[in-house]
Amino acid sequence: MKLVDALINKYAEKIKPRDGTEPVGENDDDDPGAVAIAKMLNKIVIPQARLEGASLKEAIDWLRAETIKLDPEKKGVPITIAPSIPKGGSSITLDLIDVPASAILRYITGLSGVGYHVSATGVTIKPLTPDK
Repeated sequence: MKLVDALINKYAEKIKPRDGTEPVGENDDDDPGAVAIAKMLNKIVIPQARLEGASLKEAIDWLRAETIKLDPEKKGVPITIAPSIPKGGSSITLDLIDVPASAILRYITGLSGVGYHVSATGVTIKPLTPDK
């Protein structure tokens, strides 16, 4: 797991949006439900993530389905896309092996130029907040 995080950090520069904003992953750290969702994202390891030219919706639908399939309780992680995110536009290509769902979520959002928020009810894909 440490190797995966090191590789993500090493190549994170390549997936930053070009408009000067940073990929955003926010958590409600004081909320036990949000902490549980974040832990589940880290605990679920996707054996193979292969997407080619997927839209943001297709990538998120795939990730949500994988978390359900790999969750022992078959609940998975609820992931929704905020209505303010424009449809289309992204073309996501990934080819990864044995990566936590949290890392794949960071890749998908980084490549799409959007952020995400983890709460007790799940993950919401949202527009990026510009750095100030």
